[in-house]
Formats: sequence, C-alpha cells, structure tokens
Amino acid sequence: TLNVEPEEGRKQLTFIPLAPACV
Repeated sequence: TLNVEPEEGRKQLTFIPLAPACV
C-alpha cells in the first residue's frame, strides 16, 4: 500500500501518527 500515488502517500503520512493514537 506504500507504492500508491503521491497523494495517497501524503494521506498515509498523516494517518500513521493517527493510527497509534486510536489504538
């Protein structure tokens, strides 16, 4: 899922810090 388009990658960077916060 890391080999997606640049836009998706930017969303991932913003989602990564939110993932551990939800857990």
